[in-house]
Amino acid sequence: MNALPVARLFGFEIRVHVSWAIILALIAVSVVTQAGALVPDASPLLGWVIGAVVASGFLVSALAHELGHARAAGRAGLPGGPVVVYVFGGAAGPDLETERPRDEATIALAGPLVSLALGLLLTAIFGATLAFGGTSGDAASIIGRIAVIVGVLNLLLGLVNLLPAYPFDGGRVVRAVIWQRTGDATAGLRAAATSGRWLGRLAAAIGFAVVLSVDPVDG
Repeated sequence: MNALPVARLFGFEIRVHVSWAIILALIAVSVVTQAGALVPDASPLLGWVIGAVVASGFLVSALAHELGHARAAGRAGLPGGPVVVYVFGGAAGPDLETERPRDEATIALAGPLVSLALGLLLTAIFGATLAFGGTSGDAASIIGRIAVIVGVLNLLLGLVNLLPAYPFDGGRVVRAVIWQRTGDATAGLRAAATSGRWLGRLAAAIGFAVVLSVDPVDG
């Protein structure tokens, strides 16, 4: 599974996938390179502190996302654990774990709703620091800027997971909807896989267009 057990919360064993080592480093370095724009006259040490806090905040956010799934699964009478924290959700297997399409949709939506709620809360904190904070380099301003970065990452995490592409959570919702309409769980899985393939083709086409017309690296 390539996931390391790190803690136990709400009765669930928490495991973090090893790919997070790379993701956390990339986020931290990216934030450090932009630290001057975020906090004018920031020292190198402060830049690295901000980068570490943002990276850690995103990891905690992804954990909250997965715990949302696990708690919803528990309410539906399913084990829900262990909780494995991936960057964009768990690697869902082809086997259906739920017996009712309604439970499938509820569990799938729980994670993105947690991410979107956290994103809105953190961006609201940023708004509050703008309204009531002091200078651009004071503690309140720094906290607000960190909050908005982690908030945007949460919004991105929630919205990406809502894409109708299996095994994203949106793909599981597609599976649940078709399952509910047809009464056939396999038909729901096929529909979710098909939507994922078409979304992948669309993403590839957009990327190819960007390569040709805008920027090869971004594309």
